[in-house]
Amino acid sequence: MENELVEGYRLSPQQRAAWRGGCGRAVSCRIEVTGPLEDQRLRDAIRQVIARHQILRTGFRTVSGLNYPLQQIHSDSSPELLEFAWEHHSPTQHTLRIAASPLCADPATLRLMAREIRAHCIGAAACEEALPYIQFAEWMNELSSDDGADAGRQFWLARTASVTPMVLPDERQEGGGSMCLSRVVEGRSLCRLAEQLQVPLSTVLMAALAVQFWRRTGESQTALYNLFPCRKYAELQEAIGPIARFLPVLMSMRPSLTFDELVRKIVADLQEIEAVEEYYGDESNEGGIGFEYREEEEGG
Repeated sequence: MENELVEGYRLSPQQRAAWRGGCGRAVSCRIEVTGPLEDQRLRDAIRQVIARHQILRTGFRTVSGLNYPLQQIHSDSSPELLEFAWEHHSPTQHTLRIAASPLCADPATLRLMAREIRAHCIGAAACEEALPYIQFAEWMNELSSDDGADAGRQFWLARTASVTPMVLPDERQEGGGSMCLSRVVEGRSLCRLAEQLQVPLSTVLMAALAVQFWRRTGESQTALYNLFPCRKYAELQEAIGPIARFLPVLMSMRPSLTFDELVRKIVADLQEIEAVEEYYGDESNEGGIGFEYREEEEGG
């Protein structure tokens, strides 16, 4: 029996991580729309956006002997990977919902899609051509064999060798930890604290979560997996597809550490990670608790 020839493209590290995770949790968003919105115009806008971006028309073909499927570009999207729904609350108030598999989208992708759909609905000029996702995937795969990437890979090898992912508190016996770190949080609102420390609210929330885990588990050296957009390069700003990654942020706790000091340590670690985020190993220490924070955005 002859072997079947299957053509396709390799998955990116982001897609391989989603595949290993079972692709269970869809990426989703809800957009509140103000103004007239015709069903047919919205359907046409969605079709134009899907036609413009290959990753939104990509299927995944499993092949015997390969650990991961291949990407295959189709003429239309799969309802299993991409879904749209909308409601009309009044002639001028509407809600659009988008849900997508992590194999083809990340949170930034949905925001970009919503912006493009809106532009088509109002007849605005088309956005500039975005980077095809298959090119991004190949670039990410080539980094694994790039001689110039040694420093970045060494950073992640050293980090993941010593990282202990956070586990849910009820998986450990409660105990350990000090009240020292939480007193500051109890006396002030987190928003005000973020303003005073001149850091994003997400950083303060991450620090507060780390404190609670430490108090419950007594684990002084651990990591929280923060979702990084990974779009620092200009070519990726408008790119559609799964580009964001959950990367481990180190949490080193001790009784004498103040909450402000913990926040500043997290800020420094986030900056260090962003410099080498693209070199994160494909099989690096996964399975920890993920952290994602996004503020509500106004609709159009």
